[in-house]
Amino acid sequence: MMYNHVQRKHQKETAIWLFLLGVSLIPSIFISLDFAAEITFPLNGTISTGIIMISGHCWSLLFTTATTILIDKSGIHGAQVSFQIMAVGSLAALILCAPIETKLKRQQLESDMNSEITPRRQ
Repeated sequence: MMYNHVQRKHQKETAIWLFLLGVSLIPSIFISLDFAAEITFPLNGTISTGIIMISGHCWSLLFTTATTILIDKSGIHGAQVSFQIMAVGSLAALILCAPIETKLKRQQLESDMNSEITPRRQ
């Protein structure tokens, strides 16, 4: 009985957090795939996309397994702990990715090719 009360108490809060997570993560998928293709430009874009997708699936398998174990052992507290682990992991990834500087090789090549194709006005 107490478990159901605690669960109902956090349903609205959980729904809001999941909505915000979905709204922020969906656009980041496309941005990260395009950025990966830019960084690994001479390499085919499908290869870098495949590597990102495989690593994402491996991470989600590990995280889902660990979260299931936490929830089975400690109930709602395990769910809160797993959410905190995910939040800290996302923050750590953001901090690690922030100093990345790169030249956008594909865009530079495309702009160079476009400038060679278009006739110059005199």
